Amino acid sequence: MEAPRARAAWAEKATQSRTAIVLRVACALALAWWCAAAESDSAASDPFFAQYESKYRAEYRECTGDTSNMSIKRIIAWREHVNEVTKKPEYRILLREFIEKTGRVQDARPCIVIKWHEERRAKVDEEEEAVAAAQVESDAQTVDSVVVAENLQGNPLSPFDIGTIPFGVTRPALRWLFKRQFGLPLTEMRSYVYAADFMLDGRPFLVAFHFNSDDRLVRYEVEGPDCSADSLNQLARPEAKFLAEAYERKLGPPTSSHRIGQFDIKPDKLSPLSRWYKKPYSANVGLSCHKYRYYAKAIVVREELAPLRSTGNK
Repeated sequence: MEAPRARAAWAEKATQSRTAIVLRVACALALAWWCAAAESDSAASDPFFAQYESKYRAEYRECTGDTSNMSIKRIIAWREHVNEVTKKPEYRILLREFIEKTGRVQDARPCIVIKWHEERRAKVDEEEEAVAAAQVESDAQTVDSVVVAENLQGNPLSPFDIGTIPFGVTRPALRWLFKRQFGLPLTEMRSYVYAADFMLDGRPFLVAFHFNSDDRLVRYEVEGPDCSADSLNQLARPEAKFLAEAYERKLGPPTSSHRIGQFDIKPDKLSPLSRWYKKPYSANVGLSCHKYRYYAKAIVVREELAPLRSTGNK
């Protein structure tokens, strides 16, 4: 009886896969037709085109506040930009920040979240930006002295570190060390900084560094790209396995390992597949989810530096 059930399950899965492919092709053809129609002289008289043009223009005005007579090609390009941003791992961070700061859970549409973030970044005080730029451009010898001092003041290197950046360094020291070692800028948030496209053993991840109340590095997190529930086993689990193997090469065999089912994965929490512990350090690698999107994740902590800096609203 097992074989017929297996064949039936396989047939159902194959049918779903073919249906998904057909739908994607149909959507692509529809978009191509619609873009062509937008450029034709007869577009205005086409009821189908007029219906969707009106819908997309209304969406654009509501999300951007721009009431000018924008061309439909520009609006389509704007929608594609929004879609591209939502596919990036760092969009999860933007969404969490939006909900934390505004409390607007029901109206957390991607275009609203992206507009909020872009406006928020644009309102950063120019004087603070000038001070930050002056710090980055300060004399290299002075920066070297600061970094050396940070590394010597009770912040030893360990296998749990990223590169040669020890826990306990201050935010300015981390920013300089990370740029020097990995060539990537860090995006500043209130209680943490992050970088997208951080390469770990040849694969891109998002890495975020968290600080305690003294503004010293206490924890970092590594996250892979997210996927839907039906791709959990094909995408997120192999990514988590890759991440766990990378840490096993750094730290040796895990202290403990676990099997995690889909329903063991809770929203915004890490369900560990592998754990490492060597006081005062701990590392956990596993799976997490946010808004029904699943992804691999690692959390590495130096416990004696806790607690974390508050992430609540100002």
